[in-house]
Amino acid sequence: MNTPSETDGSAPTTLSVGGMTCQGCVKRVTEVITQGGASDVQVDLGRGQATFSASASQAADIRRALDADGWDVGA
Repeated sequence: MNTPSETDGSAPTTLSVGGMTCQGCVKRVTEVITQGGASDVQVDLGRGQATFSASASQAADIRRALDADGWDVGA
């Protein structure tokens, strides 16, 4: 049986996301990532990280969308 990552090219991605200070920030970052087509989205305020599953092109688009939304995005 194929897993989603085998059938749609998605892979786990973790990004550092600077500038988050509250649960409202976590909600907004989650929304941006979800709107980019990612699944399995988890945003960790304490670590300043977002982890999600997406294709390489989706991940690149999500990184740009987070940057455009004002977040300090790193690898």
